[in-house]
Amino acid sequence: MTLRIVFADADLVVVDKPAGVPSVPARTPLDPPAVAVRLAAEFGPLEAAHRLDRDTSGLLVLARSRAARTALGRSFERGDVVKRYLAVGTGRPPEDTGELHLPLAADPDRPPRHRVDPVHGKRAATRWRLLEVTTDAGEPTSLVAVEPLTGRTHQIRVHLAWLG
Repeated sequence: MTLRIVFADADLVVVDKPAGVPSVPARTPLDPPAVAVRLAAEFGPLEAAHRLDRDTSGLLVLARSRAARTALGRSFERGDVVKRYLAVGTGRPPEDTGELHLPLAADPDRPPRHRVDPVHGKRAATRWRLLEVTTDAGEPTSLVAVEPLTGRTHQIRVHLAWLG
């Protein structure tokens, strides 16, 4: 599978990551090679500045040096970077727009999944807006614009599931 390079300079590589390819090395050797591994021959060592789930497609930013990775990390921490996603899910949110503030933690009963956990969870916030609802075979399917305001593992999936 070819990865489309959107931008590259001495500090960064931005790739259009397709669904099915891990952003970072996976947990088992049976998983497909991560984006950085696939691009190493062309660009040298790369480190992802953020992650996209394996099944998520979108732009992935990779650093070509430690200094670039540090600068990118600071930009993410300060909130200078805005991430926006389109999500498709079964069901319909209860409202057309909103913002969720629900703490997330690993689900010990279903690893590697995460869940809303008010006791052990870390702060997580997601802004969302319903774009479209279709009903095929009686079950609604929603297209939702999502902006994670924090960067927790599985945040979008867990928050949208909580919305229904």
